[in-house]
Amino acid sequence: MLDQFALHGKPGARFLASYLKPYWPGQDYKGTGWVGRDHRQKDLGVVFHSLARIREAAARRGLTVTELPFDVYTRQIWLVITRAD
Repeated sequence: MLDQFALHGKPGARFLASYLKPYWPGQDYKGTGWVGRDHRQKDLGVVFHSLARIREAAARRGLTVTELPFDVYTRQIWLVITRAD
């Protein structure tokens, strides 16, 4: 997702994404494969990502990440990912 946004987003573009923070050390997903339901897997999957790891991945692509306050209405944590140039 970050690769495509960095490649195709216009300068100053922004997108929103929600994420799940890890509850304990080591819960941060470090894999590269799909987790969740698809044409081969019927089980739901959930992964957790640390904000630091998301920011590092974004910075490698020239993107910045801002965490918004917890949304009590949607019960989610939202990130604004921005293409700076």
